[in-house]
Amino acid sequence: MSDRDADRDEIDWDPWWDSPEFPPRAPRSSSGYALPGLAGVDDPWAPWGRDPATGTPLSSRSKRTAGLLQLTLGGFGAGRFYLGHMVIGVSQLLSLILAWYLALTYPLGVYALLGLATWTLVDSITMLSGGTRDAHGLVLRP
Repeated sequence: MSDRDADRDEIDWDPWWDSPEFPPRAPRSSSGYALPGLAGVDDPWAPWGRDPATGTPLSSRSKRTAGLLQLTLGGFGAGRFYLGHMVIGVSQLLSLILAWYLALTYPLGVYALLGLATWTLVDSITMLSGGTRDAHGLVLRP
């Protein structure tokens, strides 16, 4: 055994997210539904609560905040950056720059701006309705 292996054995390399129970589920009744009142402060696995339908932990991000950011600053990718979706946020930002360049250069470039506005509107409706998850795959808080 090398010194590196010995050092590795001294450190606990089993982080909580690698446990087989991740993400943990809320305790369930005999009918299979999550028991009410078990989410929140007393649940260290779900500090923001649990989804009442599935029992999975809720995200620290709010769907209302994400949707309003996307609706107002969606061309800049603000809603996606807020949720941690960096690639989609950067692509929305680059699309905005390209759309404005095309709109100022070519008469038909206005359609690029209309396409970006449609993307932003649909994205914000999806966020407000709860159809989007955060970058960790957690359901957004109401």
